[in-house]
Amino acid sequence: MKPAPSQTAADAALQLDRENPYPGLHPFEEQDNSYFFGRSREREELFSLVARDILTVLFGRSGLGKTSLLNAGLFPYLREEFYLPIPIHLGFDPKQQDFIAQVKAAVSDELTSHHVDASPPLPEETLWEYFHREPLWNRRNQLLTPVLVFDQFEEIFTLGRNDERLPALLTELADLIENRIPLKVREQMATFENEEIPFDYTEPKARVILSLREDYLGYLDDLRATIPSIVRNSYRLLPLRGDQALEAVIEPARGLASEAVAEHIVRFVAGASLKDDGNDPSATGELQKLEIESSLLSLVCHELNERRLKKGLANITTDLMTEAGSQILTNFYQRSVKGVDPGIIKFIEEYLLTASGHRNSMAVDNALAQDGVTESALNQLINRRLLRREEHLGIPHVELIHDVLIKVILESRSKRRRKEEEQKRLRREKKLEQAHHIKQRNFWLIRVGALIAGFVLIGYWYQYDLSQELKARNETIEVQKRAIEAIVSILENRPVRSLLLARNAFLTASEPHPKAVEALQRAIQNTRQRFVYKHEAIAQEIAISRDGNLLAVAVKNNRIVLWDLQTNTPLHTLLHNQQVHAVAFDPAGARVVTASGKEALLWDTATGNRLGIKLAGHESIVESVQFSPDGRMIATTSRDSTARIWNAQTGEMIGEPYQHHNWVFDVAFSPDGETLATASLDKTAVIWDIQSGARKLVLDKHAARVNAVAFSPDATQIATAGGDKVIRIWNASTGELLHTLVGHSLQVREIAYSPDGHLASASEDKTIRVWDTRLGVELFTLHGHRGIVYAVAFDSTGQQLFSASADKSVRVWDAMHNGAVYSIDFSPDGNRLATASDDLGHTTRIWDMLSGMQLSLLKGVHQEPVYKLKFSPDGSRLATASWDKSAGIWDVTTGGLQHKLEGRHTSRLFDIDFSPDGAQLATAGSDKLAFLWSATGTKQPLLLDSDNRGFSHQRQVHGIAFSPVESDHHVATASWDGSVTIWDSTTGNKKRSLVVLSGHKIGGVNAVVFSPDGRLLATADTKKMVKLWSVDSGELIKTFRGHETYIHEIAFSPDGKQLASGGGDKQAIIWDIASGKKLISLTHPDVVHDVTFSPDGKLLATACANGRYYLYPINNEDLIEAADRLIHQCRDEQGKPCQWYAPTD
Repeated sequence: MKPAPSQTAADAALQLDRENPYPGLHPFEEQDNSYFFGRSREREELFSLVARDILTVLFGRSGLGKTSLLNAGLFPYLREEFYLPIPIHLGFDPKQQDFIAQVKAAVSDELTSHHVDASPPLPEETLWEYFHREPLWNRRNQLLTPVLVFDQFEEIFTLGRNDERLPALLTELADLIENRIPLKVREQMATFENEEIPFDYTEPKARVILSLREDYLGYLDDLRATIPSIVRNSYRLLPLRGDQALEAVIEPARGLASEAVAEHIVRFVAGASLKDDGNDPSATGELQKLEIESSLLSLVCHELNERRLKKGLANITTDLMTEAGSQILTNFYQRSVKGVDPGIIKFIEEYLLTASGHRNSMAVDNALAQDGVTESALNQLINRRLLRREEHLGIPHVELIHDVLIKVILESRSKRRRKEEEQKRLRREKKLEQAHHIKQRNFWLIRVGALIAGFVLIGYWYQYDLSQELKARNETIEVQKRAIEAIVSILENRPVRSLLLARNAFLTASEPHPKAVEALQRAIQNTRQRFVYKHEAIAQEIAISRDGNLLAVAVKNNRIVLWDLQTNTPLHTLLHNQQVHAVAFDPAGARVVTASGKEALLWDTATGNRLGIKLAGHESIVESVQFSPDGRMIATTSRDSTARIWNAQTGEMIGEPYQHHNWVFDVAFSPDGETLATASLDKTAVIWDIQSGARKLVLDKHAARVNAVAFSPDATQIATAGGDKVIRIWNASTGELLHTLVGHSLQVREIAYSPDGHLASASEDKTIRVWDTRLGVELFTLHGHRGIVYAVAFDSTGQQLFSASADKSVRVWDAMHNGAVYSIDFSPDGNRLATASDDLGHTTRIWDMLSGMQLSLLKGVHQEPVYKLKFSPDGSRLATASWDKSAGIWDVTTGGLQHKLEGRHTSRLFDIDFSPDGAQLATAGSDKLAFLWSATGTKQPLLLDSDNRGFSHQRQVHGIAFSPVESDHHVATASWDGSVTIWDSTTGNKKRSLVVLSGHKIGGVNAVVFSPDGRLLATADTKKMVKLWSVDSGELIKTFRGHETYIHEIAFSPDGKQLASGGGDKQAIIWDIASGKKLISLTHPDVVHDVTFSPDGKLLATACANGRYYLYPINNEDLIEAADRLIHQCRDEQGKPCQWYAPTD
């Protein structure tokens, strides 16, 4: 036997009393029953099932307290009713006794410890014999009914699945449960003739309880043949309701936590923020409707009580909860992952959370394919209550135990990523240093070698002509290799220079090295993300007009440069007599206000001429300017410790100055224009009522100067940033501190909200960081500037982020989706591109290919992420498949929903496709089903099921595709049961099944696609392989190997000569179908979820988990053209291409 797993040794030895009534993650023991509350109804219902039948199955998710319910809830109740509970936890160490002997030992222990008048089981007799032979009497001469309680019974399917001792135990349990006389006993009974049979075999004499995790419930079906009643009498344990959880907190020690504090704890464990903003249902909803994880509740209560004892407090208080809540979860996470392989920590942080900070699940098969993830490691983290296994339609998945852990794990992910980035930087620097030493050494070796070579060449002059061509080729290869190394080392920090080097490396040979092609592709993507405007001096402030047509840059040579963002050319230079500190556009973009010296000046953006209005009155340098949302007022701040508001038409000051105790650096209007926020050197930000001039709030938690302040677009938050290197998010109504954002290593100079509420920050550490202010976590970091980043600004669409730096540049960054991009598709004419993302609104976006601008945002229909999308053959409609079990058909022109297809799938949709004529729509889901729908939504869908089984495959259907040849009427499905099936799209009957993973027990087929002529079928699996099949014969033609882990998606090129694949190894690979060779491997920053070719075959589009989509030119000519176009577009303030600045980029 082995003890139940515990959190720590200290927990295992914990004795509960009134001062220590909460066991933490350790389960309640039987002697703790006086501290066990909240499960009285479950105890009574479970007891009634035990009394009713021989076998009872107790099941529930991990972390709900099944062991505690048995130990402290059911066992005392059983003893009162003359039952003898016998807890059994099997040990699977090969050195231990066989399982039957372990059960008998547990019986003997209980007989002794509870003074039962009965002899122990004999080694040679079966369990059925013992319990039918030996009545059990207590000391008061009352007959007891034994109850064998097998806790964590799922371990027989994991630790014991190959244990040769298991069949004997299952046979004896089956005989006992079904009251079936064992074969050995039947043979003995045949010899008794006139002798009395030594036991009563007519009635069952014992009860059995099997307790297991819910995700293993399906495994009991394997025992149905020998135990027909296996699931006849079962009980599902659900999470605690809020009122039950309240009882579990209060009752163990009345007075230790008041009802108000207890409710605060319950709502926190249910997922409410400690800083409630009023929008969280777990913070405001009915208590009875909340669902609480028992283990997390006990953990939080235990840790809070420990802190109470250390502080010498009589009660657990709200302040203690607020102070310690997040730290409890941080400590829990750190303890949970202590000692595990770093690979599984990375797996948790990268795969069990989406990019936008939502809990995600992954099939166990896929999880086990990740580095460092093993079955034993997963079980260890499940036992530590960090993870749990869930069955999703027969497929085991692993996920985090609760949403309340998300923030802690996101913070850990951000720290780990920053550490990895720093390690990469150090490795790059070391590599460059080594390269420098090698270069120095080679310089002298070459000089000496040249002298020797001169003498040698005289003797071998006649061989010169023959070797010249080979030598030139080798030199070219070496040049390319050296260039590639240099490109990779500066990709992050010097995008334009890396692009120029990559272009040169590409052109040094008539046949470029594949690595040179890849380097140029990466440099193009990197530069495209970081468009550059060069200036002659430090760029220290920027502003963007609301219509997105104009960019104003304050340059530290007393001038403002106005750029036309449509042509990327400078329009006007606004000259000043003194340094310009700030600039802002009016809402119409017709005027711009600038701060220079002690004044603010207004300019006409069309002509570049100064207007006659001057805002004069400050006694020192003006630090910031801002137009009100309606354009009628201008606010300014100054080193004279004041902020002032001016009439934007007349230049007259409105009201009295707003007074701080030191310099005022920044100012912001609220979206309604009724409130003003100011940031000061006096370490405060102040919120003012404009009408009365009164202070509404003082935000004073910063430890140093406050450099910047900003209102969120919905006016619910205020963000401040300063010299203490942190950003703070405040409730705009109450002034309550919601989040402290930590990540920058030097002071933060400016902040800016995007239209969707994300926050960008500019820092002296040369980085820009983007934050999710709802969760209070970092989303990503942008590197590339080589000097202090002074300013950031989003355009009005939120699609682009601008940054100004001391490196004399303004960079433009493509704003990411808020979450992973799952799917991507070109319209048939190639003019549009659609993407589906795991963002906060579960949106689909349609982009214009010519301008790159967003045309449509499709949202408000799907309640969970859109995983796959597809344009109709005529390009007028777009189909979306969502994890919310529904599909949508949208009008591409208007962005409106035409039809919503729902009601047939019972779980997540994974794929979708239009038929060649656009009349049908095929969907595939994790519920093992595939349907053909009318694209008009008018007919009942057709289930692909030729055998009347009620499902299309044995496991989830992950891929579906129509043949592009309309007359074929073929539709193919790919499943995790390891097969691909070709169906008749007119009847729904099976035409042919291709066994893709024959002999594999783990994994399945993720994707399927027909070639353009319909004669070939390509499939991609979870075992790193792409396979090519003949549709007519079903024969395997070719296998493509090159990915390092599972493959998400595949696509044929329009001419059918190439195949693209993308997967979990962050690679998109283009294959030559004829030779089977890898043409190019394109490295991405994160997992590649989808790949597709443009209709003309010139581009490959990829969807990446980092929130971006990428466009890669396929042909060498297009690749060079794209590079040249980017180089030419990067301009300085005189309009010259930035290639002139390449040496200092």
